[in-house]
Amino acid sequence: MLHKPNFLLIGAAKAGTTSLTNYLKQHPEIFICPKREPNFFGFVGEYCHSDGEADQGGKERYEFLRKLSIDDIQAYHSQFEKVKDEKAIGEASPLYLYNSRTPQRIYEYRSDIKIIAILRNPVDRAFSHFVYSRARGKETLSNFFDAIKEEEIEVKNIWYGSRHYVRLGFYYSQLEPYFQLFKPSQIRIYLYKDLADNSSKVMQNIFQFLEVDDSFLVNTSVRHNESLMPKNRVLHNLLTNQSKFKKLMKKLLPEKIINGAKSIRNKNLEKVKVDFPVEARNYLISIYKEDILKLQSLINCDLSHWLENS
Repeated sequence: MLHKPNFLLIGAAKAGTTSLTNYLKQHPEIFICPKREPNFFGFVGEYCHSDGEADQGGKERYEFLRKLSIDDIQAYHSQFEKVKDEKAIGEASPLYLYNSRTPQRIYEYRSDIKIIAILRNPVDRAFSHFVYSRARGKETLSNFFDAIKEEEIEVKNIWYGSRHYVRLGFYYSQLEPYFQLFKPSQIRIYLYKDLADNSSKVMQNIFQFLEVDDSFLVNTSVRHNESLMPKNRVLHNLLTNQSKFKKLMKKLLPEKIINGAKSIRNKNLEKVKVDFPVEARNYLISIYKEDILKLQSLINCDLSHWLENS
């Protein structure tokens, strides 16, 4: 029997999407796609829109993500073959919020689907994304302000460039197409802070939205996909940098040794407080202000605290 998802968690990235996905998995009446971030609607019919050598970072990112994603409809449906009698069937892919071509693809696939998004203050989201990228060796600059000043924001191609800290935070621009295509009753927007401060209430509301038992209690004590920093930078670079030598070793070494290296890498990470430059915060607030004000009206939610300097 063919099972199709009837809800999607579309993002945002670094806004608690991974934690929320794991909370949803606990509910016996909810089935979540076993593949983490299948990105199907982000890649089906997609291409890189190459701009030559200047877009090398974008091409690399595109090729890397596409290899990790599903772009075939049969392969996508196979992810839901183990659905039994669950009422809510879904998957989570933060790319869906960022890719402007995704809403129409989702609508054509299933116009009655339910959409869930969790949003984090875009200023804090950008910084968290930077810390995350630094920890994994994907960001070469050590200063956040330098990194966001290097990012080109006004580009038509979402794959352009290697830095996406700022561009990922224009939620109004990203959500508006969903509200144009889908009925408001099909969309629920939640805030990252609410999930962190009152997770039980948020989960109950989501369960009601998905029409499953809202009395089910979820264990929300574990946070997932946190931004951590390496204790030893040299060791971390050795274990994370994608060199040709490392790729060759992955092919030649036994899986047990590869997993051991991953364990060492994870143990080398720790949660530390990283200073958020004041000039960077003020700069981002000025960039996001117009989008935030429009978003308030779109989702009918007071977001004035996002515009505060501290």
